[in-house]
Amino acid sequence: MGPGNDTTKFNPAIKVIFWLSVAFFIVLIAIIFLPVVTELPIDFLFTAIPGIIFLLLGIALIVVTVKSGLRGLLKKFLLITIYSCTPV
Repeated sequence: MGPGNDTTKFNPAIKVIFWLSVAFFIVLIAIIFLPVVTELPIDFLFTAIPGIIFLLLGIALIVVTVKSGLRGLLKKFLLITIYSCTPV
């Protein structure tokens, strides 16, 4: 129990939600920039559904990060990273 042991309360859900949000971000970038996907007639659903999931994952990661009791650079990194995807 040293001073550098601030991540003892790390919740595994943080890791899962973070990597899911990264995956949905890649899906959104692919939807925007790949011409095959943008020419489909149901373009709105392909953009809206991953966008909504990305937003909900961002909100969930904010809540889990704040309630987990993390401190230091990890908490700052997670909050700054996820605030970029949520217009909260």
